Amino acid sequence: MKTNLFCLLLFLYTYKEVYSDINSKFFRKDYVAINGTGAFYKLHFERRSWAAAREVCEAEGASLFYPVDDDEARIVMQHLRQTVGVFSRLFIGISKPYSHYIFETVDGTLMADVYHKWRPNQPDDYNGTEDCVALDASDELLDDYPCDAKLLFLCKKTETSLKWNVLCDIPDLDYEYVDTLGRCYKLHLTPRTWSDAYAVCRMEQSYLAIANTQGEAKYLAKLMDRASSHNEIEYSGAIHLGFKKIGTWKTTHSVPLYDSGYKNWAKGQPEGNDKICGSMSNDTLLSGVNCEDEAIFICEHEISLLKLSIDLKFGTDDAD
Repeated sequence: MKTNLFCLLLFLYTYKEVYSDINSKFFRKDYVAINGTGAFYKLHFERRSWAAAREVCEAEGASLFYPVDDDEARIVMQHLRQTVGVFSRLFIGISKPYSHYIFETVDGTLMADVYHKWRPNQPDDYNGTEDCVALDASDELLDDYPCDAKLLFLCKKTETSLKWNVLCDIPDLDYEYVDTLGRCYKLHLTPRTWSDAYAVCRMEQSYLAIANTQGEAKYLAKLMDRASSHNEIEYSGAIHLGFKKIGTWKTTHSVPLYDSGYKNWAKGQPEGNDKICGSMSNDTLLSGVNCEDEAIFICEHEISLLKLSIDLKFGTDDAD
């Protein structure tokens, strides 16, 4: 079985190397490649502040979109008008992070060196509160805008920055393939609430790790040991796991915990009221914690070997 798995992965790697020059247009299922830009995009309809929008894009492995030139502004906005319809403003990845007078992109480029078509009489810094930039989708003109306002936003991933994790079949090199478990895992060292941890994993096309066996629990504990060498983070010796109590204890796959294959509770556990979330200590024992408590966490990614869409990823066609 392992031999067959690695043969298939080797084939995929070789296939990608050979055909990537033809049409390697795949980043994530929720991103679309727009011809003429060399990048992938995702429009978020949930309105957020500028800082929150940037954080969402970064969590998806992308960055908050800003047009690099006139062509990209025209092509991307035209695509959105054709596929989504006319809408008003969206935040772009330009702000005044260090000086009240200097606009810069999210990657530190001066705005003067990228797209900077302002609406007449803009920027005006109305009331001294407009430190971020919004793009009008209808006419592709820019306005300075309050950063704490909530607007639509667009995330972008350039093809040149795309690095494919072949073993894990995912565009994230931080995931590690574990041969004995047949899955991939990524340790997140930024403590988050259970809900936020769940969201981060889902945005990475993965899920909050679930221990299904003693062997998997031991591997997760081994990953947790890496956190102890990072003195700059707050590490309690526990991680969030993908199970929660809403009436009964279930995994995020809606499987009762007692059917999941691993239910090695710590002494005195489980306890607590509804909406208590799952946790595991570095001795592989499970417990319930307050869902609002922040902890480090691990995302788990299953390799979809039986449903690989090679034509979607590498630009093959369906012709015989």
